[in-house]
Amino acid sequence: GATPPPAAAPDAGARTFHEDRVAEARKLHPRAFERWSDDEDERLRGLITDGRTLDEIIGILERQPNAVRIRAERLGLTSQLDEGSQSA
Repeated sequence: GATPPPAAAPDAGARTFHEDRVAEARKLHPRAFERWSDDEDERLRGLITDGRTLDEIIGILERQPNAVRIRAERLGLTSQLDEGSQSA
């Protein structure tokens, strides 16, 4: 009898929905979805304490607005975060 052809391997070049989302987010925010380091937490704390706006912070840290908001909340700095022109 003839041997059946091997099963087709999944396309190694195909990306998952999550990988597509990450790639798209990183076009605007290169550090999107990366873990926050202790140094970056301190930098965020300093930027907020210095009165930098959310727009300035997302540009400096290359993070998404909600990532900065959530991290500020975890650091207890939400009340000091200047939302500037960003919408909630």
